[in-house]
Amino acid sequence: MKVFYTVARVVMSSKHNNMLKTMLICFLISMVSNLFANNYILSQKEDISLNISNKSIKEVLKEIEAKSSYVFLMSESAQEELTQRVSIIATNEAISSVIQRLLKNTNLSFKITEKQISIFSNKSSIKEPKTSPPTPPSIIKKNINGRVIDLNGEAVIAAIVRESNKPNNVVVTNNDGYFNISVSYSSITISSLGFTEKTVAVTDRKDLLIVRLEESTQNLNEIAVAAYGTQSKLTVTGAYTFIKSEDMLKAPTAYVANAL
Repeated sequence: MKVFYTVARVVMSSKHNNMLKTMLICFLISMVSNLFANNYILSQKEDISLNISNKSIKEVLKEIEAKSSYVFLMSESAQEELTQRVSIIATNEAISSVIQRLLKNTNLSFKITEKQISIFSNKSSIKEPKTSPPTPPSIIKKNINGRVIDLNGEAVIAAIVRESNKPNNVVVTNNDGYFNISVSYSSITISSLGFTEKTVAVTDRKDLLIVRLEESTQNLNEIAVAAYGTQSKLTVTGAYTFIKSEDMLKAPTAYVANAL
């Protein structure tokens, strides 16, 4: 370096060697850059010798820090696993290699940035798989086509057909006794004035469901016909009169209400 310094003074003292000045300056800059680069590379390849038995990882890292030019930064998430006890022997081994061996059986990783080594947990970067809630079993509805008749095969008009466990799912038979209902339960209940209520099991049948209702004289005896509808005899508080159909036909009026 003294030779270069002497040459530089000689060249710089001359007023006629501008080109040599420029070349010398470039050479000096190149040497300084290479010197810093080599020092940086050497620092990254710093070796260490260790002979440690049954100490925590954190204690080993502290010893490496004391014997090297590195500074360790340990995250909060890594603290628990840093208490794991290890034994390690290294002879002039690269510090990065020693740390890799230390953290081999853990969920910890490290990153070297110049003279700083960061220790952190991999758990923070691992996302737990999302579990979808169980899909509820789909409710399969059955479409039932049927017909309600009496024991003589006559259609029962305006019979009430309902799903057994869902009283709001109700349909009424038409003038020919036919009905169509969509149900999710395994049975339907059919009822009509003057007939005994009947519950029928349903399946995925494609054919027509025929329901035969039996007449119930007991129900008829408990019903009184009023001018405006029907009432149970138990609930009638006023006077009422039984009228035969023949008497109604003889009445000189075209309206049933007036005949009553």
